[in-house]
Amino acid sequence: MKKTKGTVLYMMLSSDEYELPVAVAASPTELARMTGTTRSNILSSISHGYKRFCKVEVEDDNDAT
Repeated sequence: MKKTKGTVLYMMLSSDEYELPVAVAASPTELARMTGTTRSNILSSISHGYKRFCKVEVEDDNDAT
């Protein structure tokens, strides 16, 4: 079975106990524009493991059999 790369999404999460998505974008630049922060702030938060921003890979359903 061939492994296919899914779509990557960048999210800003709520700061409460539920951590629900507040904003979702296809790139960190787009998410920065939506949330009023910088691309480097988003990438730094993700790499340091802070829960405010996250990167999620979503599997594409097109290749599923």
